[in-house]
Amino acid sequence: GKRYLALRKQVRYGEMYDIKTGLYNRSYFMYLLDKKISMESKPICYLAHVSLDPERMRRYYGKDQAEKLALYVAKTLQATAERGEYCARLNDLSFAYLMRCVKPEIAEARIDALVRRLNAENGILNEDYQVELRAGVYHCTRFYEEGYRILDVAAETYARAQRNDLPYLFATDDMIHAEDRYSRMQRETAQAIKNGEILYYLQYIVNVKTNQVCGAEAISRWEHPREGLLMPGDYIALMQQANTISLLDYHIFEKTCKQLEQWGGVPDKK
Repeated sequence: GKRYLALRKQVRYGEMYDIKTGLYNRSYFMYLLDKKISMESKPICYLAHVSLDPERMRRYYGKDQAEKLALYVAKTLQATAERGEYCARLNDLSFAYLMRCVKPEIAEARIDALVRRLNAENGILNEDYQVELRAGVYHCTRFYEEGYRILDVAAETYARAQRNDLPYLFATDDMIHAEDRYSRMQRETAQAIKNGEILYYLQYIVNVKTNQVCGAEAISRWEHPREGLLMPGDYIALMQQANTISLLDYHIFEKTCKQLEQWGGVPDKK
């Protein structure tokens, strides 16, 4: 009986917490965002996504040091969190911190102090290797937003901070609108091929000595119903992040095979 109860308690603990750091895990943190944060308190909530470049971290420091840093970040977040605030480990080196502040300037001051402390006192990171903990922060002003959406915006804001070499960044309405558009188009990439919106073109290659066509490059364009004709630079990254890029590859390959079949096969090389 006691052994069963202890095992049950251990399993229950694993459902809610990250075993190594003692912080809430991603699943339970999502539950908190959706079920435990009241509508009335959302406008004073700020969600910070705290992370760093995991590939660079492992390249310069190794797995053991990365885990040591994760423990330090967890300890610092726990010490920083006030009553009614929550911390979670989202994955190996990404964390979430839900804090409550009545005034935006107080929220920014707290985030500034947190990021400075994380980078100055960890005893692990060396500035020569350009690995730095950063934060992307989203002010949860929209009553109806679900937890996954709040996490996504904070994560994207963190990514912007990293790209622009900023210690932290607060999401703006323009950034949120751009993220809404980006996320929506990501979801539309797979359906675009089924709907015939991906157009197939051949860009011919001409031999300048003979002025004859000697080959062709298969290219694509997206005839988007809202955005108009999109160039590859507008949707390739979308498809890569949505894991639908292989669908585009197969689509272009199939179109090319059909075109070669119409031409009677691959011409002999001379």
